[in-house]
Amino acid sequence: MYWLIYLLVVVFALGCFLCGVQFRKQKWGFLIAGYNDLTENQKAQADSQAVSKSMSKCAFWTGVYVLPLGLVLYLLLEEIGDSSIIRIVCALLTLLFVLFIFNEVRKNRSYYSINKD
Repeated sequence: MYWLIYLLVVVFALGCFLCGVQFRKQKWGFLIAGYNDLTENQKAQADSQAVSKSMSKCAFWTGVYVLPLGLVLYLLLEEIGDSSIIRIVCALLTLLFVLFIFNEVRKNRSYYSINKD
């Protein structure tokens, strides 16, 4: 039954990669939180190319992050290797991923600010 969990992890990672490609092409903007709530004037003010590029990076690296977590999950469920080392590696991967997301948002926060009408 574990194979279903591994399959879901891979499908989720592939979905993240697909979203990353579509965001890079400036498509699927409706998936970006708050985009549909903007008025036409606010959409014209927003730097949609920069927002799409930022979301593309985040989606791609989410996919990259999920794949090693799938491996960690496999190692823990199948009881392969030292579980304490595997958990430390998992915690470090998660810390690096969270730091990346915070840094990406910090660098690009001006793209997300819109003047209210």
